[in-house]
Amino acid sequence: MADEERGPDMVSLRELARRLVSDGVVERITHQRISQLARDDADFPPVVPVGRSSVVDYRKTRPYFANRKSRQGAHGPEEADVGGVAVDDVVRWYGEQLNEDEVGAQDCVTRDGRWRALGESVLDDDNAEVVTLCDLADAAHVARQDPARVLREIDANRRRLERHTPQLMVGRDSNEGAPSTYVLGCPTCQAGVVVEGDWPCEEVRDMLVSYADRPGYREEWRP
Repeated sequence: MADEERGPDMVSLRELARRLVSDGVVERITHQRISQLARDDADFPPVVPVGRSSVVDYRKTRPYFANRKSRQGAHGPEEADVGGVAVDDVVRWYGEQLNEDEVGAQDCVTRDGRWRALGESVLDDDNAEVVTLCDLADAAHVARQDPARVLREIDANRRRLERHTPQLMVGRDSNEGAPSTYVLGCPTCQAGVVVEGDWPCEEVRDMLVSYADRPGYREEWRP
């Protein structure tokens, strides 16, 4: 039976985002990004207001996003904006820094990636000299930053980022019964009232600032 004969399948913008991902139409998208497209793209299917919420016909919006994905090609998944901050920009950039550090650390690994100081020299776990310095304290410090420790920290920071990646939450100005008014917030830090623009949360900002000297870091991310 054709879609027209079955009638419309009206869903909220939040439900639309969930179904687009569940059905494999897009890799990731939020209702806020959908709201932005509905506002800015003249080709977006009609949005119907229902009280303080908005609904759309899934049978019409699914082809819209499928066609949009094919037009975008290699541009990647939809980006969610939080108070003007593109979530994908933050996550992608931080991930690139971790990946760069990981490659550098793995290039230095012999067996377990553990170093030790011997006088003014730093030795790897094969007792090969890594570097000789002019100060005992310097050698001890370098040895403490061995590849094994760097790799552990990278793994820990990836887990931290996963815990602090934002999700839709009821905001200060949200109507709890109207998902289209929800905002993105940190599920770990912001258990109370969420205000749009609160993300990156302080934890993520502290993670980002450790790479403040690298290209691509933005001052608005600073704690």
